[in-house]
Amino acid sequence: MRSTVLADHFRSYNLSNTVVVSPDLGNAKMASALARVLDVPVAAGSKQRLSDDTVIIDRIIGDVQDRDVIVLDDEIATGGSIIELLRKLRDEHVRQISSGLYPRAVHRPAIERLKQEPDILEIVTTNTVPLPPEKQLPNIVNRSVCPAVRGGRASNQSWRVDQQPVQRRADVRIDLTGWLNLGRA
Repeated sequence: MRSTVLADHFRSYNLSNTVVVSPDLGNAKMASALARVLDVPVAAGSKQRLSDDTVIIDRIIGDVQDRDVIVLDDEIATGGSIIELLRKLRDEHVRQISSGLYPRAVHRPAIERLKQEPDILEIVTTNTVPLPPEKQLPNIVNRSVCPAVRGGRASNQSWRVDQQPVQRRADVRIDLTGWLNLGRA
């Protein structure tokens, strides 16, 4: 679902010279899925972790030179991996950098480091986990997952274990007035 939200966002751009880049091979499967949906190539960093906040990316596997890149990462704890990837991408003379990430883990050290990276066009996140004000940056674009959730239920039908269809209304209303009156005489 989250990759659908990110894909919908990036589809609005001219992707004719774009590549999706994973900071490491461990995240390459997710980056590859987004690249496939966007119909663009994929690349990945060859990363070695030296300590919790220090990594070395010695090469980029795939062609990124003179291309626009979408960096896709699943979490940013200290920012070490993404900062090192940005350094390596600059060495490869990429044109424009955007980032798609899932906000389940964006920690303060990473935010402080990302503030120092002015050439990131945008950091696209989803609203599955709210970002508190101290983690907001001017270039963060927060996309709602609501359309993707609604789209997944658009068939207006679900299935029970016995494979019999159960009709459901697309719009569900919950009446909480009974709960609000609890405890009142």
